[in-house]
Amino acid sequence: MSCEPTSRKMKGNTNCVAYNAKNSPGLTEMFDVQLSSTLEIVLDTFWVASIGAALFSAFPISTVNRWIMHGKLIRGADASGFVPKKWFTHFYAYAIIAAWIFKARESIGRCWLLVHLWRRLFEQAVLFPSSESSKMHVSAYLYGFIFYTAVALTVPVQPCFPSLSIIGNAIQFMSHHALFMNRWLQRSDDVKKSPPESIWFRYMNCPHYFAEMVIYAGLVSSESTPSLLCLVFVCVSLLVNWRNHSRFYAQQRP
Repeated sequence: MSCEPTSRKMKGNTNCVAYNAKNSPGLTEMFDVQLSSTLEIVLDTFWVASIGAALFSAFPISTVNRWIMHGKLIRGADASGFVPKKWFTHFYAYAIIAAWIFKARESIGRCWLLVHLWRRLFEQAVLFPSSESSKMHVSAYLYGFIFYTAVALTVPVQPCFPSLSIIGNAIQFMSHHALFMNRWLQRSDDVKKSPPESIWFRYMNCPHYFAEMVIYAGLVSSESTPSLLCLVFVCVSLLVNWRNHSRFYAQQRP
């Protein structure tokens, strides 16, 4: 009795198994897909919760309002629970490290995020540092680390409008320069505080907040739900701060 047919059949089965192993997704790829799906759910949940908290902070609740107060808005308020606003540098430095750790090197979105973060770190540490008296609430300080961790994980590999990020960074740099010079001119406590008179402040009270929205609009992808939710949160939270600053300037007018 010949064994050749059996040998051929076994050889054919071996080749088939080898082909399937080569062309079917491995355990690593399946785990990566599952991990990516879980991470997206976690990020979606975080951004939705953050949007809800930002909306809640818009209501006149003194305890909640203290958490988002910073800079000139806390003048005359109880200073307990506040830390130096100069500590902004801490979470910008952390955010740069997080962006390097959590995103692949070929990520275009990460590159534009790093441009923004390096610029803000250099501004805060060297060019336009916050004054010694400027404070922020410790809850906002701690949230900054959570926020930038989520941002580093959220920024898509290929944003839809990266050019917006360039425009936003340029507007924000000019606005921060104007604010810094204005703060120096109005450094006396006896002087009424008013917005700078530079070009962007002629059209709005807080162009630096507008610029931040533009920056994050440039880091959005229509295929990434977390990035869209991140943009919504940035816009909602900054609009609340924008309103508070506008009220402050209105109170300073004679």
